[in-house]
Amino acid sequence: MRSVVGRFLEHGRAHRFGAGDQPQVWQLERPTGMERNFFRRVETCFPVENRRLRDRLVDQRRADLADNTQAWLLGGDGRYTRARPATGEAPCGVQQALLARAAEGQG
Repeated sequence: MRSVVGRFLEHGRAHRFGAGDQPQVWQLERPTGMERNFFRRVETCFPVENRRLRDRLVDQRRADLADNTQAWLLGGDGRYTRARPATGEAPCGVQQALLARAAEGQG
C-alpha cells in the first residue's frame, strides 16, 4: 500500500486489471485506509467505462506511483517507510505536479 501525505487528503482509489490499451479500470471510494474504516464502513466499486476517464485514472496512478518525496510505503511488517528518490533520480511530488497542471489549465 502506498499513501501520499501532503497538502491534500487522498480518498478515491482506482484499480487497473489487464494490460494493453484496453485495461479494465474500477474506481473504489472509501474514506481512508485507517483500521476503523476497514471494519465499520461500506465501500463502493464501479467500472469506469468511458475511455477518456479511464485513461486519466491510469495516468493518475502512474503519477502516484512515481511520487518519491511524500509517499509512504506499507511494508509486510505493518510499518511505513518514506519513499526517497533513488541515487540519481529526480525528486517527484505528485501533489505539486497536479497543482502545476491545474495552474496551466490542464487540471
